[in-house]
Amino acid sequence: MFRPELLYMLSMKSTILAADHLYTTPYVSLVITIALEGDIDLNLVRKSVHSKCPAEMRSYLFSWGGYLFWKRDENFKIENHINLHKDPQNLVIPVNDEYIHKLKSSLLQKPFVRNQSPWDALLVPDFVSKLGEKGTVIMLRYHHGLCDGLSIFKEIMKLSDNYEENREKAIVLPQTMYEGVKRTCLHFIPMIFVAPFVIVYDTLIHGMGNSNGWKKSAKNMKRRYNLSKTVEFPISYVKNIKNALGVSYATVVYSAMTVAIRKCMEAQNLSVPEKLTCHSPIPLPNHPDGKLTNHA
Repeated sequence: MFRPELLYMLSMKSTILAADHLYTTPYVSLVITIALEGDIDLNLVRKSVHSKCPAEMRSYLFSWGGYLFWKRDENFKIENHINLHKDPQNLVIPVNDEYIHKLKSSLLQKPFVRNQSPWDALLVPDFVSKLGEKGTVIMLRYHHGLCDGLSIFKEIMKLSDNYEENREKAIVLPQTMYEGVKRTCLHFIPMIFVAPFVIVYDTLIHGMGNSNGWKKSAKNMKRRYNLSKTVEFPISYVKNIKNALGVSYATVVYSAMTVAIRKCMEAQNLSVPEKLTCHSPIPLPNHPDGKLTNHA
């Protein structure tokens, strides 16, 4: 009513992520890499994205009354967000996986432009894969305050011609232990009494004593973060392990992450603690459709 140019206020989870140094040193930028066969026309990509671009990707973060809102970009131009990649040094470097990895590292540290939606995309032509296949790589960068991975995945899938036909097959929505079970008040009563103690334990008691070789203080860090990548492996490999042990897919992934952290600490002769606090976000059920947000 008072500010019609404002779309809506950010959710609590999006606000926490958006409280970042977007225009100087962003900490929670994300980069998605998509490899496509053949040459991709820049104007065709711009036209396709522009026609299906959601409101949040046409707006920028705006603070009003102590809260963050999405404000419409009245000067929105798709050319400000989607461009061809050009090597700044004009070096003849083969565009391979290693080059893409280094480019991703630089994009993660790149500031966003003020008064523009915090996302952009680079088309990297002349890419050659390990198998010698030629194509184009699209590198989509966006700030986590804009949305989570599932939201952006939906938007990418909408660019497909047969998205509506294969919608249910293309996107596997997360489920909980209560999925398909009729919820009653009995499911939520224990949470009222247990939740306060769990929050206090996690944030104060366990958090204060969580000092170990993996968790370094800011003054002892050599850099803000390290960017690493895993080797490629088929999803069927994880599913075979899951089925053989009778556990969930997530359990296998988390177990692999735990072992990797342990081996990393042992390789550096660090003492492995009995407890180590880690945070791994996962999408929640009932993810809102038609809206970019953080729902995890």
